[in-house]
Amino acid sequence: MDSLKILVLSATAPKIIEQDHDYNGRGWIDSYINLFSSDSSIKLFVAYHTRYPDKPKQINNVNYYPVRDGLTYNFKPFNIIPRYLGKKECLKDIDNFMSILNTVQPDIVHLFGSEWCGIRLLKYCKFPIVLHLQGIVSIYNYSFLPNGTNLWNLYLNSLKVPIKTIKRISFPFLYKNFLYIAKRELEILPLLKYAFGRTDWDKESIKLIAPNCKYFYINEILREPFYIAKKWNNPVNNKITILSTISDSSYKGLDVIFKTINVLKKLSKQKIEWRIGGISDKSESVKLYKKLHKHKECVKFLGILSAQDIIKELQNATLYLHPSHIENSANSICEAQYIGTPTIATNVGGTSSILSNDAGILVSPNDPYEIVSAILKIWNDKDFALKLSRNEILTAEKRHDKIIIKKQTINAYKTIINEVINHNNQQK
Repeated sequence: MDSLKILVLSATAPKIIEQDHDYNGRGWIDSYINLFSSDSSIKLFVAYHTRYPDKPKQINNVNYYPVRDGLTYNFKPFNIIPRYLGKKECLKDIDNFMSILNTVQPDIVHLFGSEWCGIRLLKYCKFPIVLHLQGIVSIYNYSFLPNGTNLWNLYLNSLKVPIKTIKRISFPFLYKNFLYIAKRELEILPLLKYAFGRTDWDKESIKLIAPNCKYFYINEILREPFYIAKKWNNPVNNKITILSTISDSSYKGLDVIFKTINVLKKLSKQKIEWRIGGISDKSESVKLYKKLHKHKECVKFLGILSAQDIIKELQNATLYLHPSHIENSANSICEAQYIGTPTIATNVGGTSSILSNDAGILVSPNDPYEIVSAILKIWNDKDFALKLSRNEILTAEKRHDKIIIKKQTINAYKTIINEVINHNNQQK
């Protein structure tokens, strides 16, 4: 094989394409491109779904192909129309992706995520596709409504976010969208033949849904600034400073944070500041869990943070706490471990694989007393905090070694390609 021709399919545009749009949630695709685009033995093509009009282009030897979401319009207010009509996806987009596939003629297709319409290509594509597992919505779906929350709560709360509700993007509508995506996954994922994952949870989950799928253990590449950042060094604080980075969702654990603060304030006189990145005080989840938010003086909402902002927060925090009700391999946990910030995470989904080797503390999302105990142990026992930090750094630096990840990925590509070639030869 001469050069390896790889076509990456992404639900979002890389940062290099849409630099002007305020969104920091695509680090995985940017990190992948940065690592593989400089390799002369690889020809890299990226096809991406976008809400904006764009044209194919080549940047730094990478060919980019946009596929405009067929449910979007140049006049943005019209984007609401498909939502009112109940349309979830435009099947013409699949035709456009297929056109790109036939133009590129890749050796292999690397599909990032199963939660978008790109998963439909498993039904039509003649080229080998490997799915890069992220979240699995057909399983996440069962955690969308945490304990004490029901669909009626979501509907009542949506009245407090009228603009989002008018746009049909408030939580009740996101829940309906989850149900649609889950149904699509369960319909199409059984066709999957190859998957990249990184936790026991995603391996066992995809084997249940796609029994004939061949699974490859491939870790994530972190965002570049984390590889060169200074490590956590037990900063001197006169208060417990906790960092959490979450998105504005009902299941990402804001309720866990509020419950934990309430117990912590009841059991300890120690000052506390819980700094929450990713959401603001006007976010829908804040309104949803308002009754639990009893100690506003302890919470600071930071909004969307850049990689550099998160690094600074991690370096200055007492600990990082990930409170989600469901997760596979949250990059925010991996980033905290790489910096060495003592980490606590809820024992859900694939998190136990990420916190193996004593590289963090696992807790139940439904037991704020257990969470408080873990927080106070890190705060009161500096030697334990430093040991935890060292374990995290050793584990994370090995897990996210770019050279190893690149080698494993290319070897997996070649294994898949050779397997497909051998299968095709046998069919002749």
